[in-house]
Amino acid sequence: MTEPRIGLVVSTIGRVEPLKRLLDSVIPQLGEHDSVVVVSQGAEQDCAALARSLDRETSATVTCITSAKGLSVGRNAGAVALGDRVDVLMFPNDRSVYPDGLLARVRKSMKKADIVSAAVKSDGGFRVRPLEPGARLTAYSAWDVHEAGLAIRSDLFARLEGFDPLLGVGAPTPFQAAEGADLLLRALKLDRVLVFEALPRELSVRNSPFGYGLSDAERRRKARAYARGVGRVLAMHGPSRRVFRSLAGAASSFVRQREVTLVDSLAVLTGRIEGLAWGAASDLCSGVRTLWARRRP
Repeated sequence: MTEPRIGLVVSTIGRVEPLKRLLDSVIPQLGEHDSVVVVSQGAEQDCAALARSLDRETSATVTCITSAKGLSVGRNAGAVALGDRVDVLMFPNDRSVYPDGLLARVRKSMKKADIVSAAVKSDGGFRVRPLEPGARLTAYSAWDVHEAGLAIRSDLFARLEGFDPLLGVGAPTPFQAAEGADLLLRALKLDRVLVFEALPRELSVRNSPFGYGLSDAERRRKARAYARGVGRVLAMHGPSRRVFRSLAGAASSFVRQREVTLVDSLAVLTGRIEGLAWGAASDLCSGVRTLWARRRP
């Protein structure tokens, strides 16, 4: 089998310096048939200049496009721009840093796998519970795959129609996270068996700590908005034990990260309840509309 062509989609609001650090970690790992597309939603000229300069330094292709606001929107736009030039898509954050050897391992794994997951770690610990090699992709483990460590076959991503633009950071809704879990939960409902691989922890993607550069109040608003997205996706994909585990564990979910306090964890609990309630209300309204339509002559 030929080597899979990897395409990296980096959606950014214009943070040029961390973006350069990410690309500096990526460029030495690229092959000549790989591609990087920077999707700029701010500081467009600076991002484009950085892409042009790095494109001259590598045999791979580095380009820059623009899109409407929203992380999911940007990632989807980047995937469309890459089209059939790549076989595998990855979605590092603009503050991510790839460890040496990550792309080589992803390339090897994606010869057989549909989805590969690398853990994502900051100075405060792992962003979600890292999956161990040999783990299966299930309705539970899907929540332990971070988008910044995700690799997915481009044809599968296209079949799923990408990330839900109503979920994730910058979405025009209150649900500012869980777009990755939603994508994988939808994938699990397809009429095919998915081959999944979790990579060893030594290949963890580095990310900035949660709430980096934010005040305490801003960090809590962010935690609540993220948790609201989690609650919404839990509600979207039906009731399960995960809902109750989510509520029970919310108060301590961020405590294991040193930079987050108990007050932040209470914000998480509030957000998850809000997302679940919103989902329940939406389902109720949908059910009422359906019954009303059936009653009409």
